[in-house]
Amino acid sequence: MLNHAEVMKVSATKRLGLDELRGELISMLPQRPPDYPEEQVTDSTNATPPLTPSVNRA
Repeated sequence: MLNHAEVMKVSATKRLGLDELRGELISMLPQRPPDYPEEQVTDSTNATPPLTPSVNRA
């Protein structure tokens, strides 16, 4: 749950307030250890799994 709410003016089309929004969102993230070792890398352009399962159609 959020402990507070803040109104922020942003415009994606004009690219206004995005850095401030990003900073605010990052500051709300919980601190935790990394999921993977720093030396583990990938050359895959799709390094993260999709949010929805893939559907194979014949």
